[in-house]
Amino acid sequence: MKKLIQSLLSVLIIVLVVIFSSCTKKDDTKSLTEIAADAYVYGRPLLESYENIYSFAIDSKNKQYAPVNELYIIRKPSTPKDTWVVSPNAETPYMRSWIDLTNDAIVLIIPKIQDKRYWVCQLMDVYTNNFRYLGARTTKWEGGKYLLTGPEWKGDIPEGLTQIKSTTNNCAMLGRIYSMGTEDIPALNKIQDGFKLMTLSEYNGGIAKAVDTKWLKSIDIQTNPLKIYTIINEMILKNPPAREEEQDVEAFKALGFGKDFNVNTLSEETKKALTEGISIGKTRIQNQLLPEDGKLKKYNGWLMPNENVGNFGRLYLSRAVVTVQGYMANSPEEAVYCYAATDVDQNPLTGENKYTIHFDKDQLPKVDFFWSVTMYDNENKLLIENEIDRYSIGNKTDGLEYKDGSLDIYIQSENPEDSKTSNWLPAPKKAFYLILRMYGPSQKIINGEYDIPGLIVNK
Repeated sequence: MKKLIQSLLSVLIIVLVVIFSSCTKKDDTKSLTEIAADAYVYGRPLLESYENIYSFAIDSKNKQYAPVNELYIIRKPSTPKDTWVVSPNAETPYMRSWIDLTNDAIVLIIPKIQDKRYWVCQLMDVYTNNFRYLGARTTKWEGGKYLLTGPEWKGDIPEGLTQIKSTTNNCAMLGRIYSMGTEDIPALNKIQDGFKLMTLSEYNGGIAKAVDTKWLKSIDIQTNPLKIYTIINEMILKNPPAREEEQDVEAFKALGFGKDFNVNTLSEETKKALTEGISIGKTRIQNQLLPEDGKLKKYNGWLMPNENVGNFGRLYLSRAVVTVQGYMANSPEEAVYCYAATDVDQNPLTGENKYTIHFDKDQLPKVDFFWSVTMYDNENKLLIENEIDRYSIGNKTDGLEYKDGSLDIYIQSENPEDSKTSNWLPAPKKAFYLILRMYGPSQKIINGEYDIPGLIVNK
């Protein structure tokens, strides 16, 4: 009987091994072109991160340049002249740093914020996953000291510092602090000046360890598109993927990915596959932005956010779409963004029409902090110049007029009659889109159960 049981166990183990092997075996049926398209979609956030790091932490000619591991502070709210990020928030001036944790940890010091305004430090890896939030929602207003370490860091944590482990060696810190207008800028700047960033070596009284940035170079992907894959490969090498993604990335070795990857020495067959892969990958991403194909949920003309924003896992296409539409997007628990490029009848938004958004009293967004609707040019995805310098409108807008608790927002290119100017969000003459941002959203908003009123064309 004992031998029989052992035999049965042996058979069971063999069966389990076969089943497991069949489940984990990679798909060898994909063509090089399909693998190249997968690599493009997977690497789209890495491409954006690389270009962002180079532009703001390497290229000293950039007006917003700050070296790696140093803090750059934007000391006033965004305007149409701010082009460093698509779809910028008009109410929360940014603080930004690209951080390299390969050789040293980083100390982040946050001041006490006396007036308890909204603030947040979003920590994002190069794959655009948000791995930690510090802010009014999570850590309140008392300030603190934090030690940001790389995924493989080992060392002693100084007393008084709280460790935060990054998921990649390169990561971004994006800070936002709510601004209450022009008169508030001095108070805003005083708060901003209380934020400090330094290496652990400097914090301990020593000299910062050298950071290798030689691998970050200006690469012209317009004249040589295949260099896109050079960037993606380099970013993967410097910032290894999460364990659950390793098998997916392993497939890219069929394209030559690895330490010796060089697009110039690839076979013509592989070069052709890479070229076609870029085109197919771009089409996949673009198709995801088309609600008529059923790829995105839409309500009253608003595209509803993906609940996985900021924590994508293996949803690579969703991750790429968010990168294109709003790089460095917040996770839903921090803020929910809804996007509208059409009215309630699914017609494209254009400054040739006049629109109204009507919120019933019980339909106004329920948030802990604030909500706003911001206007963007459809062509360049930036804020739009207008005669009253108003780029967004929301519950914190001075002079906003309610009627019996309900609210009408007027969206058009021309200034409406005086009684409506207080509730007017200026539009361009051409195509535009809107983003509704809700900070500290209620669970109903997070769950996608909030009924957002659409844009109605005024007849």
